[in-house]
Amino acid sequence: MGSGASKKASDSSPGSQPKGEKEILAELEALAFATATTPEAVDHTAVEVAASALQRFPQSRDIGTAACNALLLLLQNPDLRPFAHSPAVVQSVVAVSRNDPDFSPQLLALLCFDDASRRDVHTALQHRVCGKFNDDIAAEAAFVLLQLIQSRAVPENLDEHTIAVLKNLEKTANKESKVKATGSRLWLQQ
Repeated sequence: MGSGASKKASDSSPGSQPKGEKEILAELEALAFATATTPEAVDHTAVEVAASALQRFPQSRDIGTAACNALLLLLQNPDLRPFAHSPAVVQSVVAVSRNDPDFSPQLLALLCFDDASRRDVHTALQHRVCGKFNDDIAAEAAFVLLQLIQSRAVPENLDEHTIAVLKNLEKTANKESKVKATGSRLWLQQ
């Protein structure tokens, strides 16, 4: 299952070795390019390739970034989202979101599909708002978090630390900031 598109046994020795990190990275980059240029040509096997790469190389920052970039592009297609909707994929993406400054929090928004994933996404976005990153990264996560709360995709309750950080972000953010654009002040007064 899922072998065809992603297996190239012919160019390796009998009893072929699993692909290494460099090969997987090249495959993910090609996948992201194909998705960006001809989205109609990719199918659910592309989601499976990106998801399995995340799970096979949990310690690799390069693979985490490349797989999440590919998933972000792939999941713009609503028909492909169910193939990424598994607890294992959500956990792998959440792990990347905690450590990678280049991660797009929009990907987390595409992974809300049941109560457990909504809780995981809610927690991960709060962690990113309050984490070790700079204000721009925190503001981007805050924007996604507040949008999801407004659309009732995730629980409304925020912990006190997150609320304090959001209030501070709103004070320090520049006028064009996404945090200002969400009308977060309305949420914070509730």
